[in-house]
Amino acid sequence: MRFPKLSLLLVVSTLAAGAISHGQAPANDAFANFQTISGALPRTIPGTTVSATAEFEEPAHASASGGNVASNSVWYRWTSTVDGFVSLEVAGGDFDSTLAVYTGTILDSLVEVASADLFFVGNEEVIFEVQSGTTYVVAVDGFSGSGAVEASGAFDLILSDLPVPANDNFADAELLDPVLDGILVEAYTVAATAEASEPDHANFFGNNIASNSVWYRWTAPETTVAAANVVGLFDSAVAVYTGTSLSNLTEVGSSDLYVNQAPERAVFDAVQGTEYFIAVDGFSTTGSNGEFGQFFLEVYEVPSNDNFFARDVLGSTLPQSITGSTINASAEFVFGEPEHANAIGNNLASNSVWYSWTAAADESVMIDVVDANFDVVLAVYTGTALTNLVEVAAADDGVGEGGESVTISAVAGTTYVIAVDKWTNTGSVVGGGTFTLNLTGENGGGGDGPYDLWIANFPSLTGEDAEPAANPSGDGVSNALKLVLGLDPTRRLAEDPNRGNFPRLTTFNDNPALQYVVEPGNLGGGADAIQHGGQTSVDLQNWSDIGSLNIGGNTWVIEIAPGGEVERFGRLRVTIP
Repeated sequence: MRFPKLSLLLVVSTLAAGAISHGQAPANDAFANFQTISGALPRTIPGTTVSATAEFEEPAHASASGGNVASNSVWYRWTSTVDGFVSLEVAGGDFDSTLAVYTGTILDSLVEVASADLFFVGNEEVIFEVQSGTTYVVAVDGFSGSGAVEASGAFDLILSDLPVPANDNFADAELLDPVLDGILVEAYTVAATAEASEPDHANFFGNNIASNSVWYRWTAPETTVAAANVVGLFDSAVAVYTGTSLSNLTEVGSSDLYVNQAPERAVFDAVQGTEYFIAVDGFSTTGSNGEFGQFFLEVYEVPSNDNFFARDVLGSTLPQSITGSTINASAEFVFGEPEHANAIGNNLASNSVWYSWTAAADESVMIDVVDANFDVVLAVYTGTALTNLVEVAAADDGVGEGGESVTISAVAGTTYVIAVDKWTNTGSVVGGGTFTLNLTGENGGGGDGPYDLWIANFPSLTGEDAEPAANPSGDGVSNALKLVLGLDPTRRLAEDPNRGNFPRLTTFNDNPALQYVVEPGNLGGGADAIQHGGQTSVDLQNWSDIGSLNIGGNTWVIEIAPGGEVERFGRLRVTIP
C-alpha cells in the first residue's frame, strides 16, 4: 500500500521535530505548560518523564556534571515566600535522572541556579539559597548523551525548606561520642552563620573568613594523634580548638585545601580527657556568601608519622626492625608529595607514612617491608622537603599483600627518607594496614664492630633505643656502658644479675676510687676497639681524662684524687670508634 505524498511529508516532519511519542506526554512536558508548586513546605509532587520530549533551544540540564543533552524533560515553577535555603530532590525513580533549577521566563535565556547529575540511577538533590518573591524554574530530565530518549520513568519531586542548624553557634556545639574510629556525622552548613567574635577557621592555609560554620565538641578517650576529617560536597574548611568560649580558643589543627569537594583533614595531638571544639565552615574570602552544602565528619586515630614533617627518625644502628601502619594515613598532595614508585606501577600517593634514617657508614643497605596485609609501595629519597625529594630507589612488584624490598648504596652521614604507601591508581585512602620495616647492612648489621654485634643480640631494641647513648630500660645507664660492663640493656640495673660489675666507690692507694668489672670479649680490637677510662671534676661541669688501672682479672679502678689533688667527682667514660 502506498501512502499519499502529503502523509509521508507529515511523518518526516514529525521525525525532524524529534517529538515522536508512544503515549500521552505529561501535561508539564513543555516549558510553557509548567506545573506550579504552591503551599507550605515540605511538598512532595509525583511526576513522570515517560513520553516527555525536549524543546528547541532547551538547555542541556546539568550538562556540566555529566554531559547530559536535553531529551525528555518536564517542568515546574515555584515562587519563594521567604529568604533562606531549600532542598530540591528527585527521589524514588528507577531511571538515570538529571535535575536543574533556573531563574528566567524565556526558554533560551534561563540562568542556572543549581543542578545535579550523579551519573547513575538514584536520587538527585540540589540545595540552593532563595529570596522571597523570586520564581524558580525546575526541570527534571532523563540522562542522555545524544538527545535521544535513553532514560525515563516516574519519580517524586520533594521540596523542603532547610532551617538554621541547631549547632550553628559555638555555645550549641553538638556533642560527639568520645570514641576513635566510631564517629560518622552527616550534616549541612546550609543556612549556618558566623558569630561576631568567631575565629577565621584555617585562615593560615587559604585566607578563609568565617562565614557559615557549625560546631562540634569531642573529648579524647586516649592520648594519641587524631584527625577531624571532613568530606564535603562543597569547598569546606575545618579547624580544631581547645578553650571554653569564642574569646579564648586556641587552634590545635586545621585544614583548607582550597579545592572544591576535596577532603579536609585537621590533624592534632589529642590528650586524654581534653575537650576539643571542631568547626566546619564553607570557604569564603569575605565572611559572607560562603560555600555551603552537605558534609560528613569523622574523628579517628592516625599514624604519628603520617605527614612528612612528622616522620619517625630511626637510629643509625643496623639491623633494626620497626612495626608500622598506614591505616587512616593520608597523602599530602597539595604540598607536593610524590607519587611513590609511579614509574613502576602507576601508583598515586594515597596513605603514606614516613621515616628518616642517617647512614653511619658507607655500605650496601637493604630496606624492606614485610608482613604487610595490603599491597605495599616502597620508596627511598634524599631531600629535606616534599618539594625537593630525589628518588634513590623504589619498589612495586604488582603483587597484592606481602611486602617490597630495595637495596641502596648508603653514604655515611647522608639522611635517607623512606615512604611506605598503599598501592592505588586512584589516590583513594581506603585500605592500608600494618607492616614491619627492616633495615639491614651488608654484614647483617650497621657494621661488624663490637657494639653492632652486641646490640644485635637484643632484637627488641630498635631505632633510637638501639643507639649507644640510649637508655631503653630507664635506669640511667647507657647501652654503651652496659656493653663494657657486661650488662643487659633491656633490664634495669637493679634487676640485672651482673649488676655487681657496675662502678662502686672504694679506696685505692688511700685515695677515693671507682672500681668496676669489664667484659673483655665486648671490647673488640685494633681500630674497632672500644675504649674505657676515667674522668674527674671539681664542679661537675669541667671534666679531665684520667687513666683506668687494671688491678687483676677483669677488675679496673679509677683514682678520683691521686696524689692528694682536690678532685671530688669521678666517672667512667666509654668511647666507641
